[in-house]
Amino acid sequence: MSLAEAQRVFKKPNQVSFFGIKLSDPSQADVVRQQIEAHMPQVSVSRASEFAEKTNDMQSFRSMTNALSFISILVGGIGMMNAMLMSV
Repeated sequence: MSLAEAQRVFKKPNQVSFFGIKLSDPSQADVVRQQIEAHMPQVSVSRASEFAEKTNDMQSFRSMTNALSFISILVGGIGMMNAMLMSV
């Protein structure tokens, strides 16, 4: 989707909510981050890994994984307890 069309669809003309910047030298990421934040204090800058951690999809994926792990440990524990009790 083009920027102009996205702005029209979401009724946010002349606004951008996300920019992706690819650096030729990734070791300079902190320097570039500081420069952007110094020149534009209203802009929030984060690395791709930090951005991925903050998204709702990743947070819901983690909570679902934790819930599934808890359930599997609980079912396994009950099954193990049942086997031990029946053997005695």
